[in-house]
Amino acid sequence: MSNDHKNDKEWQDYKQKFDKSYPDEETEKQRYQIYKKNVEENETHNKRFEDGKETYQRGINQFTDKEPHEVC
Repeated sequence: MSNDHKNDKEWQDYKQKFDKSYPDEETEKQRYQIYKKNVEENETHNKRFEDGKETYQRGINQFTDKEPHEVC
């Protein structure tokens, strides 16, 4: 998993699409790591969906840079 949030085009596109900004570099790095983890989990889940083991697909949304407890 890359730690280079400044050169990750998908991350930059995500921030632009959902109008994301962070108060400092450390917070952005933390949010980027959460985002990457959630994207990876979505991909794993969606493979299971394709195999008929899940009933829905997951995608990127405004909460992808959040931990589950921050959304509930």
